[in-house]
Amino acid sequence: MAANGFYVYAFEANPLVFDIMNISVKINKFDNIKSFNFGVSDKVGKAKIDNFNENNIGGQSLKIGEGEIELKPLDDIEFHKKISVIKIDVEGMEINVLKGAKNTINNYRPMLYIEAININDTRALHAAQLVRDCLRNMGRTVAASEVTVLGASYREDVGDTRYSGSEIIVRKLTEMGATVKAHDPYVQHWWELENQEKYPAAGVSWSRFFRNQEELQGFKMTSDLAEALKGADAIVLAVRHRPYLDLSPDEVVRMAGGPLAVIDCFGILNDARIERFFELDCEVKGLGRGHINRIKDKVRKEKIRPLSSAT
Repeated sequence: MAANGFYVYAFEANPLVFDIMNISVKINKFDNIKSFNFGVSDKVGKAKIDNFNENNIGGQSLKIGEGEIELKPLDDIEFHKKISVIKIDVEGMEINVLKGAKNTINNYRPMLYIEAININDTRALHAAQLVRDCLRNMGRTVAASEVTVLGASYREDVGDTRYSGSEIIVRKLTEMGATVKAHDPYVQHWWELENQEKYPAAGVSWSRFFRNQEELQGFKMTSDLAEALKGADAIVLAVRHRPYLDLSPDEVVRMAGGPLAVIDCFGILNDARIERFFELDCEVKGLGRGHINRIKDKVRKEKIRPLSSAT
């Protein structure tokens, strides 16, 4: 918009991204952008970056309540230009921003452009696609497979399933025809699935955005890890829970009953474990981890070398 002559007020809470933005402004010689290094919310407060991901620094969410990042409502800002458009892309804090902009919106009546898909949602949908691709590499199809999702909560080592990206994974895989089980050491009931017709309220479940969700009503968590993995064609490591960080590839394959597809959503597996899964004839894919293919090629070459030597 700045390139088209509009005056832009830009707000960025992440200091690193703020610096990068200002460098871009300087390089492009924009004199019609005023930038602010604080977060926008419904009231004055403090926050910190939640779950920093160096592979996606532009998709970070904030944890409100403590930290070094300042939060202010838009209504506290003195604007010297008419506000014609407000674009909001704040990774789950959209309601907070709108609440803190009531007077601004009433005074200027701007067009509102709100990013409605949380970064966790897009990652979750991509994870489901990786399950499909991984199984396809093994000569299997999602529609005829059992998939175990490890981790139901919205972040590591807590039991809160509200706004969890894992819910999107389960719903998308169910839409694709997979039979899904879930394990989480901190979650006994996944109410968003188990009581989806009424929880969190009638008519607002994410089930309305997916097909074939009826069978998820009454969904039960599998409390025993071995039982959750038994017969699995694929597992999705969806949350960095501490108990999952030391999972042995050999144990996983033993509990599953054979080679399976492994999808790592948050860098839970180190390179040694990824390599071991390939040695056990599994397929592995991960979000933001393109080097996995190099590990796969290395294992493949090592398996071929003894055969070449024998001939």
